[in-house]
Amino acid sequence: PNFSSAKATVLRKEKCGIVDESTRVGPKPRALRYIADPNGEYPVNCDKFSDLCDVVKRVARNREVVAAVSNKNIFYMLGLFIEGLKKTKIENYIIVALDAETATWCKERDVPYYHRELQSITGTTDNHATSGLKFRILNEFVSTGTSVLLSDVDVVWMQDPFADDPKSSNQRLIYRDADIEGMTDGWDDPSAYGFSWNRQRRLVARNSGLFFVAATHNTQTMMQRLAERMATEKNTWDQTAYNEEQVYLWGQPKHEAYSGVSQRVMNYMCFMNSKYFFRFMRFDEDLYPTHRAASVHVNYHPEKPDRMVSIIAQYWKDEKDAIDVWNWGEGRKGAKECAQRPPDADVLKSIASSPLAQALITKSKAKPGTWSGNAGMVLRADGTLTTPWNTGKWGLLTLARTKNTLFMDFGGAHHILTLTRGEASSGVSETYAFTSRRCTDNNEVHVLFD
Repeated sequence: PNFSSAKATVLRKEKCGIVDESTRVGPKPRALRYIADPNGEYPVNCDKFSDLCDVVKRVARNREVVAAVSNKNIFYMLGLFIEGLKKTKIENYIIVALDAETATWCKERDVPYYHRELQSITGTTDNHATSGLKFRILNEFVSTGTSVLLSDVDVVWMQDPFADDPKSSNQRLIYRDADIEGMTDGWDDPSAYGFSWNRQRRLVARNSGLFFVAATHNTQTMMQRLAERMATEKNTWDQTAYNEEQVYLWGQPKHEAYSGVSQRVMNYMCFMNSKYFFRFMRFDEDLYPTHRAASVHVNYHPEKPDRMVSIIAQYWKDEKDAIDVWNWGEGRKGAKECAQRPPDADVLKSIASSPLAQALITKSKAKPGTWSGNAGMVLRADGTLTTPWNTGKWGLLTLARTKNTLFMDFGGAHHILTLTRGEASSGVSETYAFTSRRCTDNNEVHVLFD
């Protein structure tokens, strides 16, 4: 990978701060065509968007806000997102509440919100379905003259992107010279900024989960087109449409005028995606652990809230190497080794010869054990088990380092159980207690046989 261009920027004394205009490379951007006169009234079009105007009047700073769209399905992750905003001292943020439950959740926590109930074309409330609604909401914001830094909630903020005050803890990070200024899914210079291939220009997608839209006429046209597409194209991913509308240079069917937005790609070392963060940045001695991004978007990995917790722990709570528990791919480090099991024949032999195993079989037959308080754990001599939810396999790990340790696998998950109470050698105890650790995420629960 080639990191030279992005790294040269962040190794300056200004770090992620914008590059001085006199030293920038490339043509000078055209002037932006703002909806609201920069020296005139703000907000505008409040006869159409009165509720939104009331919110941005209170929250916006220099006519700009961070906005995140959320529903009741992701309160835990929404809480982590807001924790990052508050620690960064970003105050001009708004949660767009797609349901009454989210509006109530925000109100109870004194979180600025805009209650706007919308339904996706599929009628579902999953992540991708609700994500497509953002463009209709962004159209409303820019129509009032409000520029928006749209952020998904799986983002940890670590610097204020709107900083302009010399007293701020970081430099200004948003250039504000393009209609769209967006994060990339690229992980090095070529993938982020593009490269030539077979007479084409190729680049990795720009991410539709973190981008800044200036409140301009061109942006409004693009948001209107995207809102229409998301409302009529059932199988189109919002990120696909978002990228297409930035590069279309002619009218498409039903869209006679193209948006003509000007675009800037954010530095991927400042507005990081989780592939660059976990796979490359933390192994770069020039950057890790001292370099501090503006944000980290956990977009490449499925363990979103758990990775957010680790990022917050390291960068906001000063817990050294907190992120190092994670692989650069899926899962935690050691998850593969955790899931390795002895051959079936060895499992049966160890069960037959172990006083601990025999005691557990006897006890669970007479009275099923509990898993995190849920009764129904029954262990059998043939290595099978019944849980409160389904069936699976169990056995002993016989290596010296795994003494008095069991494995239990069910429901597609692998677990390692360590004995914390009870006599292992004789197999005679009133109670056997274990701590179970799930291999994929280290989640711990208590297991009891008494």
